[in-house]
Amino acid sequence: MSEGGSESFEVESHRVRTLIKDLDTENMLGHLRNFPRDLENWLLRKNFDEYEWCEDIISKAWKGIVCIGMGGSAAGGMYLSSLANQEGSHPVCVWNNYGLPNWWDPEWLVIAISYSGNTEETLDGVEKAINNKGTVIAITSGGMLSGICELNENANLIHLKAGQPPRSAFGKIFGSMLGFCWHVGLINKPKEFKIRGMIESLGKWVQECDFWDYERNDIILLASEIEEKIIGIISGPEMEAVSYRMKCQFNENSARFARVGIIPEMNHNELVSWGGLKHEADLKIDEQAVLILNWDGEKENNKKRINWFVNNLRSDSAWSLNGEGDTLLEAMLYHSVMMDWLSCAIAFLRGKNPTAIEPIIELKKYLTDVK
Repeated sequence: MSEGGSESFEVESHRVRTLIKDLDTENMLGHLRNFPRDLENWLLRKNFDEYEWCEDIISKAWKGIVCIGMGGSAAGGMYLSSLANQEGSHPVCVWNNYGLPNWWDPEWLVIAISYSGNTEETLDGVEKAINNKGTVIAITSGGMLSGICELNENANLIHLKAGQPPRSAFGKIFGSMLGFCWHVGLINKPKEFKIRGMIESLGKWVQECDFWDYERNDIILLASEIEEKIIGIISGPEMEAVSYRMKCQFNENSARFARVGIIPEMNHNELVSWGGLKHEADLKIDEQAVLILNWDGEKENNKKRINWFVNNLRSDSAWSLNGEGDTLLEAMLYHSVMMDWLSCAIAFLRGKNPTAIEPIIELKKYLTDVK
């Protein structure tokens, strides 16, 4: 991390605590603290066997999985796809749109995620799948999606507890998806002691990121450095889902613009914007903040590309963030914890309630009114 900051840790930390009391009216930080417990409830869950329909899922030879969902509900599918690419036995495709891909057929299992149960794009895809004799696993807290499962024998329900913003329910959403895929054998499941060790580490990471109890906290330092900057997030392909979710957390929680660049692809285009400028008027690089997401399993050639990027970056506002843990899953979840707390810290520093999403609410109202 770069050094400095216009205010001391103590002053900044005190200011954030005051802002939390005024702004965190819907207990976003409480939900973040529950993240490890939410994951544990699903990843160590013994009662997937209570879903009798799981036997039908296990007995079929699926071509792969199509995960349909939007926003915070879709992130779990993206993480699942990254894991499948690294260590899975079936491809996992993510669909963020109405309907389903044209190539889809009933031999592709559909996992539909809508925390509210009322996401219109997701409901449209579920309807298409059911009408074409597909099999749907619906992950939701209720709403119309839950009702569809009651009316259709090919739509199977995994019920989540309601009562929080979807982007703060990631432990429940991704945990239930991954736990299900482990149970039916679509993703290789680690030994139980490995899972328990990962959950324990997640609890420690949450405590380290929690800026309420600590005078000196790297999350507060980083947030105060980048709160007014445009944020660029750089990673390798394995962390692309994490990078995208980080962008979305900055967009929603912090109301900050952010963009994603994936190495090696960004080396063939976006790299020029970071390192090839001769005229300051073109773009003020110092107004950009760069967050680089690393993990120990990065391909060696991509590590070299990242190192070159860092060494040649024309900005002092850059941070290399290393994902903890021995596996891709652990590194992804480590970065997830960090991004959640960082996006909320920026929100508080900017005087924003991290739960507030007025423009999205206004758009949904408009779409309802014009029907």
